[in-house]
Amino acid sequence: RDEKACAELARHTCAALKAHAELEAQLFYPAARELLDDEDMMEEAEVEHATFKMLMQQLEQLDANDAKHAATFTVLAEYVKHHVQEEEKVMFPRIERAHADWSALLEAMRAQHDELQRAHGLQAEAEAPAAPVRARPSTRSAGPASDEARPQAAAESDDER
Repeated sequence: RDEKACAELARHTCAALKAHAELEAQLFYPAARELLDDEDMMEEAEVEHATFKMLMQQLEQLDANDAKHAATFTVLAEYVKHHVQEEEKVMFPRIERAHADWSALLEAMRAQHDELQRAHGLQAEAEAPAAPVRARPSTRSAGPASDEARPQAAAESDDER
């Protein structure tokens, strides 16, 4: 197991999640809250964000060789997967049915996205060099048991090449 690769994967994942969560909290959730008028759904999303933040803080305090590091990363991946599924299966379809014009919000989110990426030590997508898909695993398609959702497995796979 390559602890350095595990630590870098966790660092990059946490930075990307922080930027994404801030973008949702600053722009998307206020607009969705106003449009959907579903306080329970929005509160649940905010509690999920608070849980991400707590797990990321724990992850950042652990050494990559600590067994709890991999376990914490896996739990974080599971929570993110659940959060994304809730948004894609419940929230987004309700927004689409509302037929709102989101073009101004989308433009603001694109501009804020790049700024937040840089603020968290990541390159904005337009500035990022082309990279193989494997170099940037996504919890959206990776289940908690997949190699991409587990830092130790991703590092082990890299060692085998």
